[in-house]
Amino acid sequence: MALSAGDTSTWTAAVDGDWNDTGNWSPAEVPVDQVHLYFPESASQGPDENLDQSARDFRSLFSERDSTYDIGQSGNPLKCTVDNTDATVPSINHRGSGTLYYNCESTGVHNTGTILIRSPNRDAAAVIGGDTIFAFLVVAEGRTEVLASYQVNIPNIFVTQWSGASVESRLILGTSSLSPSVTALVHNAGIVEAHRGVSLLIQSGGFYTQATYGVGQLFLSGGTHNMDTLAGMTDGYLLGGTLDTTGTGYAKTISHLYHMPRATLITNERTTITDYFRRTIFGEDVE
Repeated sequence: MALSAGDTSTWTAAVDGDWNDTGNWSPAEVPVDQVHLYFPESASQGPDENLDQSARDFRSLFSERDSTYDIGQSGNPLKCTVDNTDATVPSINHRGSGTLYYNCESTGVHNTGTILIRSPNRDAAAVIGGDTIFAFLVVAEGRTEVLASYQVNIPNIFVTQWSGASVESRLILGTSSLSPSVTALVHNAGIVEAHRGVSLLIQSGGFYTQATYGVGQLFLSGGTHNMDTLAGMTDGYLLGGTLDTTGTGYAKTISHLYHMPRATLITNERTTITDYFRRTIFGEDVE
């Protein structure tokens, strides 16, 4: 029986790593539009040939936690759209210890779902590029890199640590120009190194480095936020945690900063804060 929308294509690698070989799939048919892609522990290797599937619009991609092979290759990623119509299930759920090399590719339908990375790979859990927007990126374990070549705005990112994680969550946000940015980023655990602008950053834990370009609004209640760039910040609300502006020799500029007693602010002579408001332990505001 031919595959149809909603069916599952399971990768077996029974022949080799060729995506287009029917012998590498169960059922023995190359995946078609709107099927679910499943990468089990039992496969001996990942797909490494004919990975340009940019004409395809798959429904989901799932890799088992105990799978050890890569999906795609460095410089030869899996190119496709993965667009789950069920908003309660991640479009991409990568749990294997290999690397997922994935390019979001447009087939006329945007990736409206979630990319969830929960991999024990501390060095390269996922490498993401392409030319099409995805709605959510959740990094819950392992190291994820968004390539500098991914010149697309990202609506929402969540960096956290799931309870069963064996390695720390880490996100590298690359960029090569000022234009691509992140609309909202929530960070409560792990490490973030951001080389693109963020409009709204809510941080309650972890270590965040603002490596290149700026932050519109920062709400900091825990963790450490390191300003390591000459780009500035429009509004900072320090409710807790530490804001450190001394990371490099670059001048740091903050337009408005509201500083509560539980938060720590570290500055030096190269830090300029236009409007500074500090609330003391007795409740009065000091400007």
